[in-house]
Parts: sequence; structure tokens; C-alpha cells
Amino acid sequence: MIRASESLQVLNSSGQVVVREAMRMVFFIRRPHREIASMARRAIESFVDLVSIGSFEYGFDMEGNPEELTLDTYTQSMDDWFSGPYSTWPNASIHFVGRGGVAPEVSLTYLGKALGDPGFPGDAGVLDVWLTTNFFDENAARVKDYFRTTSGDLSSCVAYMNLALVGGRHAAKQALAKRYYGIDIAHSGALSADLDSRVPGIYWWNYLSEAVVTQLGGANSIGESLGEGCTIEMLSGGGALVQLGSEPLLGDRNRREVLPAHQAFARFVDAKGLLHVPRKVTYFKDAQSLGDMEAQHEWHLRFLQHN
Repeated sequence: MIRASESLQVLNSSGQVVVREAMRMVFFIRRPHREIASMARRAIESFVDLVSIGSFEYGFDMEGNPEELTLDTYTQSMDDWFSGPYSTWPNASIHFVGRGGVAPEVSLTYLGKALGDPGFPGDAGVLDVWLTTNFFDENAARVKDYFRTTSGDLSSCVAYMNLALVGGRHAAKQALAKRYYGIDIAHSGALSADLDSRVPGIYWWNYLSEAVVTQLGGANSIGESLGEGCTIEMLSGGGALVQLGSEPLLGDRNRREVLPAHQAFARFVDAKGLLHVPRKVTYFKDAQSLGDMEAQHEWHLRFLQHN
């Protein structure tokens, strides 16, 4: 895999990892939680099976308090949400966290939403998961199969898989993202709040639903926009999987590493008016730790600029 010789990470003064590189998959869902609950349960359980229940340290109860995630507490939580007392709720919020402190090695967050709120007409539900790059390297076929299968099974409007920086240090992630412009630092909650039917960015693997494929002019039009080494795979149900190169790239500006495939696809999607820049600022901070809309806007449009 063409990345840095070692995964990116930031340590604090005690030697603890506070930002780490991970392989992240995010699925956006423009259907109400109640309609896709059984599919959401299958997607969650499939990810837990993929990485193993032992990879997780804790989850959250209904009061938002952390509790150890064992096979028993995990099973109880899933039953409560999908067949028990909370199964009739219009929304769902499930969060399982792996070991690793503020930069967990694995993570799963599912936000199932009722949708239809006139104040948030473009809102979408989200399944946001990540795992270590080492795990991906050793289990690439299984991870890719999970992404491909889950994109369709969840009736995702769009989804992506990409190298990402995870952890709690905004400033550190922003600094690394300025150098490695192929890496993802977006907040899925901000992306989903006003996504509508747009594309949430340009990534290594990009799933596009049939509706989005149509808005982009069809599979042939998309295929013509792609550079050498890129592929478009049509999936059952009319969706498409766009892969920008055989391996994920960091895009190291210091080494003048350009990502022409990402740039070409970004220009194509933007020309169709579908490249999304979220209005909600949560993951870019200025020197006073306030939301930095300008920096966030610039980062989302980075593939349209000359690198």
C-alpha cells in the first residue's frame, strides 16, 4: 500500500496516541430509521463480526453513560434498540468505542433519523465506522466486501471509504490535513446535516446510489471523467462504486505528491453542482478554538485547487 512507511499518529507528552490514521467508512442514508432498522442492525452486526466484539472497550447506555461492552451488554443493547423498548423510537443513536483512549483503534457510530423535519430538509442518517490501517492491510478483501455490501444493503444515497485521521485533537488533525490532502478529517454529523442528494467529498472509494448516478449523467459520463487506474463498477440496484486508484494515497504536499484522479473527479462532480460543502462548522477551529468556516470551506474544495 502506498502510504507513509508508518501510519500517521500524534502522541502527547505521556506517549499516548491522541490522533491516529485509520481506514474509515461512512454511509449516508436518506431513508427514515424505522424503514431501514433491520438493515441497520445487520450492518452494525456485520461490522462487529468483522473486527470482533473483543476489539471494543465500551458503549453507551440510554442516559449517555459509558458501559463495558461485553458480548452480553452488546447483545442487550442491540435487542433493546431493534426489537425491544426502543425499537418504536423514530431515531436511534448507537456508539461503540474501541481501545486507544481519545483515538480509538475501532469505532462505530449509527445515527438513525426520522428525517422530514422542515428545519433540516437535507438531513441524512449516518453509519460511521473505522478500523486500523494494519487491520485493513491484513483483511483488505473482507473490508472491501463489507463496504460494497453495506452500501447497497443500507440503501445509502452515498458512501465512502478512505484513510482518515481520528482522535480528539482538532488542531493536530488540521495541521496534518494541510500536508496530507488525501486524508479525511470530516465530521460525518456535519456532512449529513445538509447533505441532501449531493456528494460528501472525493475519496478513494465512492459509492453513488442510482439517483446520484443519474444526476451525474449516468455511468458512461462518470467513467469518462475518471483518469488512468480508476474504475467504475455498477452494482445491483443501479448504484455505482467509483475507485480512484488501486491503493489509497496520502497526497503528501511536502513530497509534491499530486492526486490527479481525485482532482479530475472533483471537477466533474462540482461541474454538476453536486460537490457538498457543509454549512455546520464542527471540525475546523481557528487560533481561538472557534469554528473556522473559511478553513473548512477551503479543505472541502482542496481538490479543485492546484496542488
